[in-house]
Amino acid sequence: MTDQSNQQTEEEISVELLEQKENQYNQQEFENNEEDEFRPVFEARVRDISLLEYNLAPICLKKDQMTKVLISSNGLYFHVEGDSKNIQATTFIDASLFEKYEYNLNQKPNNDEKKKDNVKKKINQEKVTKEDKDKEKEKEKEKEKEEEEEMETNNKDSERVTMLRLNLSVLLDCLGIFKEKNKNNNFNETVGQIIYPNDQGAFEIDLEDKGVVTWCAIAVNSIDDNYIQPQDEMKFDSTTVTNTIVIDSLGLKTALSELDWGCRTIDMFMFKKPPMLSMQSNGQNGVCRVDCPLDSEAVERLDSLQDQSDLYLSSLLRGCVNALQYSSKASIRMNLEGMLSIQLMIKNRGNIQSFVEFLINPENNEEEEEEEEEEECEDEEGYYEENESQKEKEKQYRNEEFFDEQLIQDDQLEEDFI
Repeated sequence: MTDQSNQQTEEEISVELLEQKENQYNQQEFENNEEDEFRPVFEARVRDISLLEYNLAPICLKKDQMTKVLISSNGLYFHVEGDSKNIQATTFIDASLFEKYEYNLNQKPNNDEKKKDNVKKKINQEKVTKEDKDKEKEKEKEKEKEEEEEMETNNKDSERVTMLRLNLSVLLDCLGIFKEKNKNNNFNETVGQIIYPNDQGAFEIDLEDKGVVTWCAIAVNSIDDNYIQPQDEMKFDSTTVTNTIVIDSLGLKTALSELDWGCRTIDMFMFKKPPMLSMQSNGQNGVCRVDCPLDSEAVERLDSLQDQSDLYLSSLLRGCVNALQYSSKASIRMNLEGMLSIQLMIKNRGNIQSFVEFLINPENNEEEEEEEEEEECEDEEGYYEENESQKEKEKQYRNEEFFDEQLIQDDQLEEDFI
């Protein structure tokens, strides 16, 4: 009897200890959940705030420029569209550029769930008899399957992104608060921290420069956590690329500066034979043409499958020219549709490269549509003019008939009077 009672007391004590451990774990889990509620969706820290400016300033095409921001575990993606939907600019800032980068999906970690399951298993093992061990094995197999399914869902969740919209011009103004103060050292002493608290919060920026601290908050519009690419976004078909040139940014900028930017369009020619690349502007002061031969020091590589030329609005290309000051190299590609892809390589701290891409539609299709619309308008105007002329003739004819009738009536009155 004493042995049985001792065994029972030991079992009860072990069960009580395990229950105490479970209660402690539940308290810790509750505290961790409270901390998760206050954990921001996104938080990043960068030592040199100029890294953000050099990647964002090139895609700011106008005042009060709005941009889409996609936050993921890999980095930040910014997407900008022009007024005429014929130009779009994108840039991706890799997470490795930041000193600290955290993107939280507000999910419970798998390790905590495993610990909780282990505690429950230990408690149940003390209570389970030998007859129920087979059932427990089956349950364990089912739990393993559930864990595998959870792992798959977690992998899918890791691909999720948080999408929002904000004013890029305001963001650049906030990043450049210490710009005048640090002209000589290129922002090297300005430390920045970006926080996005939750879906209903603002985009917060903390800047610190030699003990001077400032805080900015930019209003945002949260769109959706599951990003789906809109159909109206431009897509460059890389399978139909006909011409490619890799050129030094400084050389390309000097060549483009020779053109007359007061004209409406810029002609771009790519040939299989020299001069390979030519750009021409037709302005009021005359025609200006700039050639970039293959043996030029600025040209690094040029591949051409066929001769091709297209027109592009100078107002759209001007934004790309302004962005060349932030880059070291430029890649220009043209596909069969005439769409132009200009990729700029930007060197950052630690020789980490990032890229800015511009997509520009040609002007040929729009001109043809405008000509067709003008022809339709001319046809309609001609139709209306013919109708109006016929109506005027009918009025004149009626007036003449009325005038003749009046003359006949007057003659009859004169005869009657005589």
